Amino acid sequence: MSTKKSKPSWAARHLHSKLEDAFIKGSPTELQQIVINLLSNARDAMDGFENQLINIRLANSGEYVTLEIEDHGVGMSKEIQDQIFIPFYTTKSPGSGTGLGLHITKSIIEKHNATISVKSEENKGACFILKFIRVE
Repeated sequence: MSTKKSKPSWAARHLHSKLEDAFIKGSPTELQQIVINLLSNARDAMDGFENQLINIRLANSGEYVTLEIEDHGVGMSKEIQDQIFIPFYTTKSPGSGTGLGLHITKSIIEKHNATISVKSEENKGACFILKFIRVE
């Protein structure tokens, strides 16, 4: 039996933060679920790509705290972007995804009075932008 640890196939290596004292109100467990889901999707989108880098940006933009999670993977057409939040819609191969991750993510975000949007082009990656109301 080998005790050698395997190296992860990807890493979120860049965190850009422009936050001073910015807070949002929400369930830590649900917010963690959002981030894990978006990071997992980013990892999957970069499978087979040489640049497996995920950029995570946090910014205080006035009345909002913005979180961006950007991959350098397969990207999405406009047609796919229009469907990604629909329950059971998936671009993954059969048995690889339920098509519920982004639907659940959007539901949690809306429950927190926040928004989610995506910017993407095919073969140029995707950037999910989350805007949460900033609280004092």
